[in-house]
Amino acid sequence: RSSSNILNFNSTWNFGNGTYSVTESSTLSPKVKYVNPGSYTVQLYAQRGTCIESKQLLISVEQPSELQIPNIFTPNNDGVNDVFIVPHTGIKSITLSITNRWGVQVFYANSDSVDQIVWDGTRHGEPVPDGVYFITLKAIGYDGKTHDYKGSLTLLH
Repeated sequence: RSSSNILNFNSTWNFGNGTYSVTESSTLSPKVKYVNPGSYTVQLYAQRGTCIESKQLLISVEQPSELQIPNIFTPNNDGVNDVFIVPHTGIKSITLSITNRWGVQVFYANSDSVDQIVWDGTRHGEPVPDGVYFITLKAIGYDGKTHDYKGSLTLLH
């Protein structure tokens, strides 16, 4: 018996995403790409002669965290770009502060359950004037990545 025959077996992989792999060799590390975040149960069924074994493992696929920070918005109620929103994916928590050119805070939001943080261009219910405002943002993604941003935002009515 040669040592190369010892590793020959039949295997069936179920990757939990609708993808299967069937091999008749010693392939111990098949590769599969998950395109959507979520939890997947990966199962392996292996057979060599009359010996059959199965194993399963739950894996979690996370989406890389990402932010897109706009630099202008127009809260003039025309239905286009009327609010400041930071589009994001994979963000667990976010803190956002917006100040005017004198350092007065006009908007603040802190959320550990982020859906959307939205600013309508008002402070205490009153519209703030046109101009340049300053953004300080800190976000933490489910992937553990920290996003720190300081920049400007132009508001035009």
